[in-house]
Amino acid sequence: MLISYIIPVYNGEKYLRRCIDSLIQQDYGDTSHEIICIDDCSMDSSKEIINEYQKINPNVILIENKVNLKTGTVCNVGLDNAKGDYIWIIGQDDWIHESSIKTLSQIVVSTKPEVIAFNYRRVDFSENELHSAEVFDNYDLVNGAHYIRSKFGVAFPHYLLGYEWRAIFNREYLKQNNIRFPEGGIYEDTTFLFKAMLYSHRFVAIADFLYFYRVNPHSITDYNKKNKGFLIAEFAFRAGNEVLDLANELKDTYPDFSKQLYEMAKWYFNNFAPKLIGASFREKINFYKEVTQNKHLIAPIGSYLNPISRILLLKFIGLIIANTFKPIYLLKKKVIDRKKYKQEWCY
Repeated sequence: MLISYIIPVYNGEKYLRRCIDSLIQQDYGDTSHEIICIDDCSMDSSKEIINEYQKINPNVILIENKVNLKTGTVCNVGLDNAKGDYIWIIGQDDWIHESSIKTLSQIVVSTKPEVIAFNYRRVDFSENELHSAEVFDNYDLVNGAHYIRSKFGVAFPHYLLGYEWRAIFNREYLKQNNIRFPEGGIYEDTTFLFKAMLYSHRFVAIADFLYFYRVNPHSITDYNKKNKGFLIAEFAFRAGNEVLDLANELKDTYPDFSKQLYEMAKWYFNNFAPKLIGASFREKINFYKEVTQNKHLIAPIGSYLNPISRILLLKFIGLIIANTFKPIYLLKKKVIDRKKYKQEWCY
């Protein structure tokens, strides 16, 4: 089997058909792929939609989680159940180009790479193009670390931390190098792509735009008005610790990469401050509940926090300060929002 698509599914009924259709309609044999849909306790009709596809296409596989495991663990469930030579994680709101597998299979046959990276287009909910993320150019078989240094230099975290769906990965290679997703987290893609590229001795990049990423205002990462306090803490502390762990892992073998990852981890850890100040009182309370329940994530990061962040972590004092500064924050945000962003943190 050439490829295993892994789709983490949670309340994805609106766009899930578009996603699965793009996989089924690829121009290759029926036995060369599988579509593993992992339903993480959806409360909409997602499971029923997957069942519809199962009835007409034996390559569609449904795995139902008994409890909500969150995206990182769900992706690992997919890795553990996949049978394809290559893995492609697909977002439930997204789709792939009609000639994706034809393009990728030719590279697989000719070079047998461990990782193939490609470009993507960012679109809105109506599929109008918002941005073409032209990060990768055509580059034949190469050592991953060499490619990262030559292409991105010290700016690599800006481009490579996030979005694991813009590459396919050899399944056996991932297994041999124990490259997996963080368990129990919402932000599952913090280090996966970078680690897979870095450790690869057979890396290929292509300039083709093979993936379409839908900016869905109701997805868990783009729409965080509900459970905002939880998401602020998850991004700052759980995702930040993933970056810090990787920095520690690389400090002897790749000190240059490690140094930049330490700086990136510091950015993650202090990122919560402006978001907390701008949050509602209820979500501030939810944030401090997360802080209390996840002290093990905060304990290792004290030296990376700036003075304001340290004070804000003190529940009662922090709550007073955060509420006091909220009007200033909202005014500043209003001014900034009038300007067009020419860059994003992750490409």
